[in-house]
Amino acid sequence: PSPPPSPPPTPPPTLPPRIPPPLPSPSRPPPSSPAPVTPPPSQRFEAACPAEMPREERLWLTVGAPFYHGSTALEMLFMSSRRVSTICAAGTWQCEARWCPEEHAFVARAGAPPGTVGPWPCPSPNAIRHDVPGRLRCHLETYSRIWNLSRPVLLTKWAPLHNGGGCAAVAPDESGVGLDVAPPPALLRAAGVERVRWAVVMMIRPYCLWRISSHARSKQAADAVAYAREELRVLEQQSSTHRAHLAAGRRVLLTSLADILFRPDSAAARIRAFAPCLGGLDPDFFPTLGVDISEGNHFKVGASVAVYGASLSPLDLGYDVEAGACVAPRDELYQGLLPAEARRAEEAEAYLRDWSWER
Repeated sequence: PSPPPSPPPTPPPTLPPRIPPPLPSPSRPPPSSPAPVTPPPSQRFEAACPAEMPREERLWLTVGAPFYHGSTALEMLFMSSRRVSTICAAGTWQCEARWCPEEHAFVARAGAPPGTVGPWPCPSPNAIRHDVPGRLRCHLETYSRIWNLSRPVLLTKWAPLHNGGGCAAVAPDESGVGLDVAPPPALLRAAGVERVRWAVVMMIRPYCLWRISSHARSKQAADAVAYAREELRVLEQQSSTHRAHLAAGRRVLLTSLADILFRPDSAAARIRAFAPCLGGLDPDFFPTLGVDISEGNHFKVGASVAVYGASLSPLDLGYDVEAGACVAPRDELYQGLLPAEARRAEEAEAYLRDWSWER
């Protein structure tokens, strides 16, 4: 018999179709974080002190503006804080530090420690040419006899950036000026103070606000060209002084008389941000004779910062509060200056506005 037929060959197993591996997805960079926003110059400052000062520290605050440019209004705003001690008890003109102590009859402050207010030897500023830290200590030693050292903020108008109390000035561009004085002079150490911080508040007056100053009006009426050139010198000097403070790494704030008069609450808040240890500042404050000031101070203001500012019309003065600038064209605003001089004035004002006006 024939052999049985061979079974058909078994077909090879059917493999599933080959699926190509997925292509790698293109790499995507992680979402980029937004670029850091650089604050405007008016917000670039280092706080001069914390909100609560350590008991063993004090802030020495130098405030000022060019002479006859509204510095008394600035000083009065600081005087409104109960944490601030001035040198008004010395009985000096406008509570200023440009004086020789023995030339004044001192008014004893109520509750002042014995011997803190009174005449003492006053050598010529030319005779005191210490190194810069030594000059800072000289000023501190002088004013410590007048300040109420229990308060955390010790205020001087102009000093030590001007001669005062028999001590030579510290120039803004002078190197070697420290931010702190430690250890401080003996009177401060006796009050438990181990370290004194130093900071500066400068104030500008926008060019068009000259009309609110009787001194400026008389100078401008006498010789408009000479007055305009003097104001140009003031603007450029303030610009260079501010740059020098920044270059030296000092704690410095630039503010504007226009803001203090027309935006007093905003100006006070910005100053408090710079020096939180000031506590509250009250634009409605007016000093009381016999408490905050004495007859010898010849304080020349007749109203608080807020009241005086409200009595003025910014637009009538040629000032735009919202823009933070004078509105007149250059040749009209800087009348009396040559075109090149007017451009210099405009550039200096632009720099000062950038560092003082907070949008």
